[in-house]
Amino acid sequence: MNRFATGIAFILVALMPYVAMVFRGGGGADTEAESGEPIFVLSPHRREVRLEYSRGFREWLRRVKGRDGRIVWLDAGGTSKILKDLESRFAVRPDNPGVDLLFGGGVAPYLTACERGWLEPVHLPEDALAGIPETCAGTPVYDPQMRWFGVALSGFGILYSRPLVRRLGLPPPQDWEDLARPEYFSWVGSGDPRSSGSVHMCYEILFQA
Repeated sequence: MNRFATGIAFILVALMPYVAMVFRGGGGADTEAESGEPIFVLSPHRREVRLEYSRGFREWLRRVKGRDGRIVWLDAGGTSKILKDLESRFAVRPDNPGVDLLFGGGVAPYLTACERGWLEPVHLPEDALAGIPETCAGTPVYDPQMRWFGVALSGFGILYSRPLVRRLGLPPPQDWEDLARPEYFSWVGSGDPRSSGSVHMCYEILFQA
């Protein structure tokens, strides 16, 4: 990996069971055999991320609130599919779509959710909000009306296989412009920004650089 750009992965605060970003209910889910009050989280994140947040949430809830709880993960696919899933949920049950939190992806899906009135504001404690900058590199980190928050800064860059580059006689890529060289035709791959909000955000940063 050579040069890096830094992007913001906008994800909602997932450790606040008493606050609903989108209204509460039930539904099909990737759940674990745990006891306690459920919180339904719609997310594109992979299993490893879900396990870590589930563990952290249980420990936080017991320590701070003195009660047991568990995350029930709802899987609808990537960001674009999640928006379609939410649209269907609100069309059928606008007062009880079966989701407590939307977690993961870039900023675009949250702007869409705000426009459609799907999100509710969260009033964070002042000491917590004081630790979150309003912007990063000119990009908002949270909604002025407190309906979504960014809780992670994610790096992205160029990964390449040194053995393959040597075998093909290609020059190692050093910056983003190198990826447009004719020698790399058919050898460059990337996540699909049409389905991944995080990848979409990365492309926005590259195009605006």
